[in-house]
Amino acid sequence: MKKYGAIAITICLCILSMLITCFPASAADGFETNMSDWKSACGTAWTLDENGYSNGQYEEDSVTENYKHLAVSSQKVDGTKSFTYEVTFKYTGYGAGLALNVTDRDNFWAVEANQNFEFYFPTVQNGSWNKWASDGKAISEAQAENEYHTMVFDYNAENGSAAVSYDGEVMATISYVNPNIWGGYLGLYYEDAEVTFTKAVYTEKSDGGSSEIPVNSFETNMGEWSSADGFEWKETTLGYACVGDISNKHLAKSSIVIDGTKSFEYEVTFTYDGHGAGLAFWAESTSNMAAVEINREGRFYFPLIIDGAWTTFYADGMALSEEQLAAGPHTLKFVYDALDEYAEVYLDGVIMAELYGFDVSVICGNLGLYNESGTAYFTRAVYTELEMPDPTPTPEAAASPEAAATPEATEEAEATETPAAAPEEDSVNPVLIVVVIVLACAALAAGVIFIIKLKKK
Repeated sequence: MKKYGAIAITICLCILSMLITCFPASAADGFETNMSDWKSACGTAWTLDENGYSNGQYEEDSVTENYKHLAVSSQKVDGTKSFTYEVTFKYTGYGAGLALNVTDRDNFWAVEANQNFEFYFPTVQNGSWNKWASDGKAISEAQAENEYHTMVFDYNAENGSAAVSYDGEVMATISYVNPNIWGGYLGLYYEDAEVTFTKAVYTEKSDGGSSEIPVNSFETNMGEWSSADGFEWKETTLGYACVGDISNKHLAKSSIVIDGTKSFEYEVTFTYDGHGAGLAFWAESTSNMAAVEINREGRFYFPLIIDGAWTTFYADGMALSEEQLAAGPHTLKFVYDALDEYAEVYLDGVIMAELYGFDVSVICGNLGLYNESGTAYFTRAVYTELEMPDPTPTPEAAASPEAAATPEATEEAEATETPAAAPEEDSVNPVLIVVVIVLACAALAAGVIFIIKLKKK
């Protein structure tokens, strides 16, 4: 009997242990949830009591020396249905939040708020840390002072977007959720902290959700667009953007090819939250390209990358003012004169650079879009071919005055022109004058001789 009693006690202890690590929690336990089978996904024990669901590990645990802790539910999502996932918690330490597609410490996606007033989106894939979306707004002091925090992930399956809020304020809008998130389980997450979760509720939305921003948000006349950086580009609710990564240089190319023989105008409109963004030429890959870029350092410049080696193809333009840095969206326009091999570049209607005598070959190739880290949303990319003036004709040799036709004089001109010379018949012939003088002299001589002869008689 003692033997069987010991076995019974052992079985009871095992069941109790299972209930601690895997259970359908209820509000009466201090943890409101409609998600079942909660259990640890970090190798350490989580505890359910009247205060909530928590893990007492503040420092790194002794086994793995890992500060990141996760719990996972049986609720699986696949991205085909709209839903909200809401968690409430209090924490002391670095940070905490909700988790998506949870496998273990080395494989998960999360939304985290931390003591540095950051609201961001960490992911760990095969043990490698990164971010899967651009940071949200900075957490306010008022939010930081709250004892309990509520985080809501609101997903819209119709257009693949999500709004993420913290303590009632929308902190980030993700225009297109990375599809690699889907296919996994919802969970809880914290990093180097002492945390108690009091709520984790999943709600499926039957209406599919709604979006104030139309999906068709990219105006372009430049044919087919495609990725030139090895990552996915997609038209999202906020514009055309790289949705596959936010940590590298990104490039998309159009069907328009420039050969340097035609004048053109290329205009793009965009917003960005990373280092920089702009328009691109010779959009072959992120190892072979040229661009016009503005960045958070206030630079307006012309990067050129050849076989991975970075340089610039022209001197920097004007530095960005504080007003330009703060503004958005931005419109960047490149106007090229093929006849003079000259270009002007404008930002938000202000001329920022004049390019004289640059190497035209750097702009030959596919026109594209470019951004450096973070996410840039392009809402417009329009190409316009400009008419080139006819070359100035070589002037023909001027006709000689004799050959030139005399224009007909108008009546007004006749009234003001120099009077014409008298007709020839009214002029005195000089030969006739000489003859008359000679005859007059002869007559006079004859008369003198006649008078002398009379006196002699």
